[in-house]
Amino acid sequence: MAQRLPFEAVAELLWTGVRPQPLDERPRWTAPAEQLDAARRGVAALGPTATPTDRLRAAVVAAAAADPLRHDLRPDAVLHCGRHLLAAVTAALATPTTPAAPTSPATPTTPADSSIAAMLAQAIDRRLPRRWHQPIDLALVCLADHELATSTLAARVAASVRADPTAVVLAGLATLSGPLHGSASVAVQRLLATASDAGAPSAAVADRLRSDGHLPGFGHLVHRHGDPRHRLLLDAIRRTAGANARSAARMAEVDALLAVTAERAPVPPNVDLALGALGHVAGLPLGATELLMAVARTAGWIAHAIEEYGEEPLRFRARATSRPATANPSA
Repeated sequence: MAQRLPFEAVAELLWTGVRPQPLDERPRWTAPAEQLDAARRGVAALGPTATPTDRLRAAVVAAAAADPLRHDLRPDAVLHCGRHLLAAVTAALATPTTPAAPTSPATPTTPADSSIAAMLAQAIDRRLPRRWHQPIDLALVCLADHELATSTLAARVAASVRADPTAVVLAGLATLSGPLHGSASVAVQRLLATASDAGAPSAAVADRLRSDGHLPGFGHLVHRHGDPRHRLLLDAIRRTAGANARSAARMAEVDALLAVTAERAPVPPNVDLALGALGHVAGLPLGATELLMAVARTAGWIAHAIEEYGEEPLRFRARATSRPATANPSA
């Protein structure tokens, strides 16, 4: 299914449980002018040290503030909120303005291909060849949802207290920003860059193990025998890389790293390895893969919000307890 449905269609499937027909048709989402203008202003107000996910969070906050109907928690209303939010923030990231130059509704605001993948590609690097749009779209599909990952749990907790869908997304984004969750692919891309500079993946692996004791992009709490998303995405990267000599050389560096780890540390790679490989082979700036993860998972968080709004509220109210004192703490 991941190879047949584009990201927007997969999002609709997650939200409604209904597979879009025909399968090769991409739903077209539009961003209300007020939300798009607000999101672009929010992004443009950030300084030069802002990361791609900083810009995404700013766009979500600004777009949410421009949506007076975001507190309507009926399923159909949440669907509209999700479509508008994803369309507005990705278009804002793709075509930022300066604070002194607000957007006019008549101003062209999206590239000719206004798919989420195409707009993200433009936001990441306007010079990125179109051949990379398909692997980016597939990455979004692979990462859209993964049951109760920590960011998704945070999103469901927010929905359980009836936070609006945009606040649910912000709860997920806050949790995803931790180095142990959403940015693992960035660490993989750094590792691959180090291996490329050293000319030998074994040296980069040894240095990383010496400093951190583990390698990013390997092993998974759920997929203990191999992450199927890794192979699916890596195959798409490999097919795309073959069309360009430089990309093919970088793909060879990914394969060399995998060969070293398979020989000495046979822990299966996960989807973060493939996502970091996408950043390395396509030449994406550091932080871009974290942005892809965040946008993709936004679709999943909205799906979980729709489910949670149908449950009894405050399901996740925990209680604090203290451990009884022991007679001999050193025992």
